[in-house]
Amino acid sequence: MSFMPANCGVARLKPMKTPKTKPQKPYWEMSLGELQDATKEFDTPIPASKLRPLSKAERARWERARKGPHFSIYVTRGDDGVSVRLDPDIWKRSTQYAAKHKMTLSEVVNRSLKGMLAIVE
Repeated sequence: MSFMPANCGVARLKPMKTPKTKPQKPYWEMSLGELQDATKEFDTPIPASKLRPLSKAERARWERARKGPHFSIYVTRGDDGVSVRLDPDIWKRSTQYAAKHKMTLSEVVNRSLKGMLAIVE
């Protein structure tokens, strides 16, 4: 609905038509030539005019991604049982706790896992 009178002398504009683009096939279904054409924009470096400084949130996310995943405990299963690798800090604190309470490191790990599972289950 238009709010202009029909005879006001102003040309009415038609809505712009957007060009319809053919949907792109997935990369894994493209031939080598099609794949090269679809990805040619990535063959050259990004121009400096397209770059901007990262925001604080983007910088924090980048730093977390750059450092990679952090795991303090690695558990592997082999023919001779289960092997657990701990971060040096956790290993040191665990062995100190075990010595103070006259326990083995296996008992500390066992008790810790049982306590955690009792809470979450």
